[in-house]
Amino acid sequence: MKVLKILGSATALSSADNVDSASLCFVVNTTTSAVEVTLATSGASTIGTAFLPASSSVLIEKDPTDTLTASADIHATSVAFRD
Repeated sequence: MKVLKILGSATALSSADNVDSASLCFVVNTTTSAVEVTLATSGASTIGTAFLPASSSVLIEKDPTDTLTASADIHATSVAFRD
């Protein structure tokens, strides 16, 4: 069984956020459309982007100083993971 340990509060990704300096984030799309999520360095250099399908969730691994940005309907929470 996979286990997620919640380490912080959910935050909307409407602006660049390091999500409590997380290394692993649980990201949820609460909309009925795919939404682009951007991963960037603390200096705002884009590392990459991905589309999060409608009504779905994903784990994103990042460096603690990296930021995530999307729309206000996308929320991220700092988590730890284990099998």
